Amino acid sequence: MLKPNERKELEKQVLQYSLNGINDFIELKSNGIEADSFREPINKRIFQSVELYIKEKRNTPEIDQLYSFMIATGNNSMDGLVKYISYLFPYSFQDIPVKRLIEDNIEIETKEILKRNENQFGLDYAVNLNEQIGNVILKHTGNLKKEKSTSESLRELIKEIESGKPSDEYIPTGIKALDKHIIGIPKKHITVIGARPGQGKTTFALQLKRNFVKQGLKVGMFSLEMDSKDLLIKDIASVTEIDSLDIENNRLKSNDYDKIRKAEDMLNTENFVISEKAYQTPQQIKATINQWKIQKGIDVIIIDYLQLIKTNYKKERFDLEIGMLSNDLRIFAKETGTPIIILSQLNRQVESRSYSRPIISDLRESGQIEQDAKLILLLYYPDKYGVNVRDMSYKKQFDFDIEGYRDANGKEIPNNYYFNLIIGKARSGRTGNVHLKYLPQFHKFEDITRVTENYYPETNLKPSNEFFEI
Repeated sequence: MLKPNERKELEKQVLQYSLNGINDFIELKSNGIEADSFREPINKRIFQSVELYIKEKRNTPEIDQLYSFMIATGNNSMDGLVKYISYLFPYSFQDIPVKRLIEDNIEIETKEILKRNENQFGLDYAVNLNEQIGNVILKHTGNLKKEKSTSESLRELIKEIESGKPSDEYIPTGIKALDKHIIGIPKKHITVIGARPGQGKTTFALQLKRNFVKQGLKVGMFSLEMDSKDLLIKDIASVTEIDSLDIENNRLKSNDYDKIRKAEDMLNTENFVISEKAYQTPQQIKATINQWKIQKGIDVIIIDYLQLIKTNYKKERFDLEIGMLSNDLRIFAKETGTPIIILSQLNRQVESRSYSRPIISDLRESGQIEQDAKLILLLYYPDKYGVNVRDMSYKKQFDFDIEGYRDANGKEIPNNYYFNLIIGKARSGRTGNVHLKYLPQFHKFEDITRVTENYYPETNLKPSNEFFEI
């Protein structure tokens, strides 16, 4: 355990580091440093004030700003505050002494627990002592959560139901046929979107992104395969309905430029941020998300795609590495309250199956992913495999007839525009098939409507544990 003078100096070093900039403050937080990590009351108050200042101002304070802010927030009774704060700013050092501070906190509090219980004996005492020490460790590693009783949770749920407001636990996708049956993308959870290459994973994710931004949400995307230029071309093509190849090769008509300028006004938003660095580690991704949440107030995260994340778990089997990564992201989503949408490749074996139609087990390294995700969507573009959905054999096998659907203009859906969105897993919804119109040249999806009950009357909808057709 540190000596008192060593402890005071260590706290000052950590506190000074928190004032270097937002990124340094985020790094401290991601390493488990909280206000309760400080034993000195003045250091605890300063750290609380710095955190509150950053949340309000989106920046770290200077000496005069921090002093004024602390006085304004009720710290005017602290003698020598200006002198103490000014001492922190010129201090510099090479290494962040975070680990030593946390270890010392755990050691101090563990000894305090042992001292309080020194006259206790027996099995119950040992179990209770172990639990107390475990809670100390969890607290200082940032994982201790306040538990709610069943009655508290029930009261909150009843109050939410009685309010008559839509659940705020989900974010609508903006695709009507999909939202009708899954409510939306679940917050605090992982959503997995799986497909083979060329089936529209990134395009679908970008459409979700645009729909989220329209709702006033802020979206952060990790594009581990495509650069930002490729993503923006897809966005522009979708908004303008100009063929993406014409945009990329600059084969534009005179009136296309006006469309693109209008699209720029729509797409030029601070509500979307892209990280295009390839092969990032889980730690880098989590650190970036924390940074985005503090600096940008990010609401939704999209990762494109899972198998391109650089794992460092050093497992002999890649499926175990992906499983650990998936579980890591699931825990992170729950702790931060951030919905994480993960795009994932499907195994090649899907292409050897009849009609190449995917199922959940086609997810690469699928075991842990299936378990961790609250929602799994599989993308299927039949025309990519030369499948004609108007063939009688297809109609019979999948009990589906495209002739019963029309687009927004009342037109039939050509085979090369038909798209099947398969809800493979939905803990708070129904699994089944959603039928869409896909315009690959414009990188966009559209809802289609079932126009006659002769094909699929509403009575054909199945219970929640079975498949439905819409």
